Amino acid sequence: MSGAAVLLCAACLLASAPPAAVRPAATIAAPKHVLVLTYLRRGATLAAVDDTYRRVLSDALGDRLDYYTESIDGARLADPVYQQALRAYLQARYAPLHFDLLIATSPAVITFLDHARDLFPGAPRVFNGPDADGEASGAGEVSHPDFGKTIGAALQAQPLTKQIVLVSGLAPAESRYHAAAWAACLAAAGPITCRDLVGLAPADLEDAIRRLPADAIVLYVNVSSDAVGGQYAALDVLDRLAAATPVPIYGWHESMLGHGIVGGYLFSSVALARETAEMAVRILNGDRGGAAPSRHGDPNAFEFDARQLVRYHIATALLPPASRVLFGQPSIWAARRGTLALVASIVALQLVLVSALLVQQRSRRQAERALHTTEVRTSAILRVLPDLMFVFDRDLVYVDYYARDPRVLFAPPDQFLGRTIAQIMPPELARRFESLLHAAFESDEPVSMEYTLPLEDGDRLFECRTVRAEQNTVIAIVRDLTERQRAEEKLQLVQGELAHALRVRSLGELAAGIAHEVNQPLSAMVANAQAGLRLLGAPPASGPETIRTVLKDVLKDVVADGNRASGIISRIRDNVNRAPLVRVPLSVNDIIDEVVALSGRTLGTRHVTMDVDKAPDLAHVTADRIQLQQVLLNLVLNAADALQPLPPRNRRLRIRSSQRGDTVAVAVEDSGPGLPDDSPGLTFTPFFTTKPNGMGLGLTISRSIVEAHGGRLALIRNSPYGATFEFELPVTGSTTASRLIPESS
Repeated sequence: MSGAAVLLCAACLLASAPPAAVRPAATIAAPKHVLVLTYLRRGATLAAVDDTYRRVLSDALGDRLDYYTESIDGARLADPVYQQALRAYLQARYAPLHFDLLIATSPAVITFLDHARDLFPGAPRVFNGPDADGEASGAGEVSHPDFGKTIGAALQAQPLTKQIVLVSGLAPAESRYHAAAWAACLAAAGPITCRDLVGLAPADLEDAIRRLPADAIVLYVNVSSDAVGGQYAALDVLDRLAAATPVPIYGWHESMLGHGIVGGYLFSSVALARETAEMAVRILNGDRGGAAPSRHGDPNAFEFDARQLVRYHIATALLPPASRVLFGQPSIWAARRGTLALVASIVALQLVLVSALLVQQRSRRQAERALHTTEVRTSAILRVLPDLMFVFDRDLVYVDYYARDPRVLFAPPDQFLGRTIAQIMPPELARRFESLLHAAFESDEPVSMEYTLPLEDGDRLFECRTVRAEQNTVIAIVRDLTERQRAEEKLQLVQGELAHALRVRSLGELAAGIAHEVNQPLSAMVANAQAGLRLLGAPPASGPETIRTVLKDVLKDVVADGNRASGIISRIRDNVNRAPLVRVPLSVNDIIDEVVALSGRTLGTRHVTMDVDKAPDLAHVTADRIQLQQVLLNLVLNAADALQPLPPRNRRLRIRSSQRGDTVAVAVEDSGPGLPDDSPGLTFTPFFTTKPNGMGLGLTISRSIVEAHGGRLALIRNSPYGATFEFELPVTGSTTASRLIPESS
């Protein structure tokens, strides 16, 4: 929705005569009868709006103002019975009066007047209110609440928001505002979910809001009615929700501030009333130009409640520019500025007089001690650090250095001090260093790179971290990473051996099922071959052509069964061999199918019922197929072991796949007794196991595999009715997946 728009028209009063000059109020002898029909219920906002109309009109008209105001219950205005009673009341009370001007404050009031033209015949109108555009005759101030700016400010203040919950009633005006707020929510930037809580009673709203997640916010539209006909004071409902909510509530109207909302781009009925009253004065003074179309200031402003900002830990620096923060507690300095300033001045003067004598005597000794302490501390730090340190100027010349052992330097100090890096380093490495140092001069943050340098004992890996020290110097800290790299390579090798051992062990557990799978195609091959032999040895009951056709079909069956057995053996060989790791885009649903095929027979012999729930159209992940099979197979076998104490009819296992944004998840759920109360925290600890013959390494290695793929493996549910393990992997092409470097073992 665009910003506030103001429409001024005079269809019922004004002709096309040129505008007259504004005449002073003193020239209008006759009294001016003015009636204001407000849409607001009795309350602080109505009092402020009514006071604004009365003050502006009184300042301009003085004693000639005859002012009346009526508050109409907007939530009931659509009720024909209420409309008839209201019309009778207004007609009975104001029949003797002829009003010089009517001021209507909402589209609903305007519609009511249009349907009750016999109430105030001939009385000119001035209207205002949100969304009154195009719904009234007369001069008017039309404005629109901007829900988009409120939502934008909320997302700026709370960038982790994932869900916006709209709370609204069912009154006609509430429905219009809700539609505008819903459109603004759908237009919000980012992966935002919009949710509705419309037409609920306050108690139901409180219950729903209490259960909102931490990444949600609430946009309170207005609640004065519910789906079963209940009528409420909207601010009373807001007070109840603010007391119950665990998440911030935002609003759109100034009356909501102070009732528990954090704030927002708030519509000001008082500002709109002031502009409308000024227009009314111009019309009452006979100024025809006062009703001509023009634009006024936006009656909305960013306003926030300091107490709610503190409650939800929102920094004022995250608020939009020119935001007003109200209800802040004044500091002691603000409350008693004069007294504190006088006391501070006296104390400061006394301190200056006393300290001036002491500072002069002590400052030099303190400075000397501080300098000595700094030098000793710096020297100690440098002696402890194994790193090399170099200082460069803007011309990339070596200015200074530090090395605990000068023998580890690439060149002796007398050969590189005073010379540029291009004169010392190999050309390609020198170009990389030049780019690094130039970047350090332009940045306030450290800049780093890794590089390999040929030394006498072979190539060694180094890391260089640079930071600007002064305007014209950069410090470079160089650390030898060779030993760490070798240790990581050894660790990867050991982990690969452990993973291979676990794969072999898992296949050992599946041996009976695998033997059954291989036996089926082999038995079929033998049966087909025997049938062929019988056909060849029997007396020819038919012609050679028929025998040839039958033998051809038999041989086709033998080939098909042989291929099936070969496929089973290939899957086993892939899991047993120490093949290099190959990360390629693949579907986790295919991995699930392969693990189901490997483990299905074994689970059947253990009387475990397995359900598979695969989400369709999952994005691919970049992973090593064998390693993912190992992770899922380990989780399935662990779940099957956990189910053994149960009766066979209660042994249920479920594999479920899903996608959440840029991650794909696979969960393995069982109906077993769950882990012991003291076990969940130790689940992924090496050598911890709850199985009598377990090694305690399966889950540890599985988590290492998943994390090496940029994912996460966790126990997401543990109860007396079963446990659920789930691993997540980034989809191919995501930021996390793109950072993965293909590995090989």
